[in-house]
Amino acid sequence: MEYDAIDALRHHHAAWRLLRAGNATLILSFLGEFFVEGNRGACSASEVAAALDNHL
Repeated sequence: MEYDAIDALRHHHAAWRLLRAGNATLILSFLGEFFVEGNRGACSASEVAAALDNHL
């Protein structure tokens, strides 16, 4: 992958925006706990939202 392509992703891709967000640490810790430590795969948005409410 070339530098220009990566740079374009850094500016426009939603995942890169998430990583640059001020609350990225909180978001990533929740996602790690929910999906990795919870050993979950694909889940409904409502299930993730409920788990996030409990986490907060």
